[in-house]
Amino acid sequence: MSRTLAMAAAAASIVASIPARAEDKGSTTPEQKAQTPAHQAVPCNHGQPDADPHAPPCPRPEATAQPPTLSPAQREPGGPALKKANAAADSTADRINRAIVGDAQQNENNAAAANPRAAEMRENGGEQKRAAARPAAGAASMQGGVTSMQPGSETGPQQEPTVPPPTGLERTVRDATLSTDKPGRYNPFALELSPLGLFLGGRLSFNAEWAPAVHHAIVVSPYITHTSVNIATSGSTTESQTFTGVGGEIGYRYYTGHKGMNGVFVGPSLIGGIYNAGLPNGNQPFTNIGVAVDVGLQQIFWNHIVVGGGLGLEYLSVSHDFADLPTSPSIIAESGVKPRFLLEAGYAF
Repeated sequence: MSRTLAMAAAAASIVASIPARAEDKGSTTPEQKAQTPAHQAVPCNHGQPDADPHAPPCPRPEATAQPPTLSPAQREPGGPALKKANAAADSTADRINRAIVGDAQQNENNAAAANPRAAEMRENGGEQKRAAARPAAGAASMQGGVTSMQPGSETGPQQEPTVPPPTGLERTVRDATLSTDKPGRYNPFALELSPLGLFLGGRLSFNAEWAPAVHHAIVVSPYITHTSVNIATSGSTTESQTFTGVGGEIGYRYYTGHKGMNGVFVGPSLIGGIYNAGLPNGNQPFTNIGVAVDVGLQQIFWNHIVVGGGLGLEYLSVSHDFADLPTSPSIIAESGVKPRFLLEAGYAF
């Protein structure tokens, strides 16, 4: 009897172990699933040719929230009142320049300022085509129109003409333009103050710039001069001389930037003025005329703040000979070739 019971118990234990083994082979318990590494997870259908068509689709990653894109007006500093004033100035300037140069040109100006890189690529593309056409035309004329033939080819090898990369000064100008010519709005007008003359020659000067089209600007610079110096006459005796008058310049500048008066610039100008010299023996009226050429760099910050500087050479012809003069009056009252320095800051709109 006891032997029979022992055999029954052993059979029962064997039968009970059969489902457990089947479960181990065919399924995974929740505890085992929690301990399964992530790289052993059930594969999903990621849409590739080698994906399992019976697998569930892979979950899509959550889209990363992108910061909102701000317009140039929204990026400007200042409160609502300042932004409103800037917007009014911008609208007025756009209407005035549009009335002068036409809708097509002003639309082209605005597009170039909004995307300077695309505008530069269009400009460089045209230059490269023209540069590539010149050597190709020269080679054709030298060969007398005869083209070398290759076996299996009707017209021979066709090689794309290439333009050498910029070097030297051209590279420097391009790098300076790329670093300062950021997307923004087009400013056809600018009003600037040139304070450097106050320290060098008692001259208060202003600039009014108008850029009717991209790269091209007309500059008008009126100024007022009043300076006094003591001139040694004999021994320890000195005499006071005062130079007073008005003058101005009108010139042209080529800017490498696309937002109006920005980027590297170069251009000539005409100089003229009417003055009076207060000498010990009376007044001496005189005039001057001259020419100048300048190079420099100018940038527009926050779409409106203009800061620029440069240097140049000028030739001046004065109607009266005052002999040797100190630096301050010699700027306007001494003939000859002399250097000049530029520093200007103002408001563009």
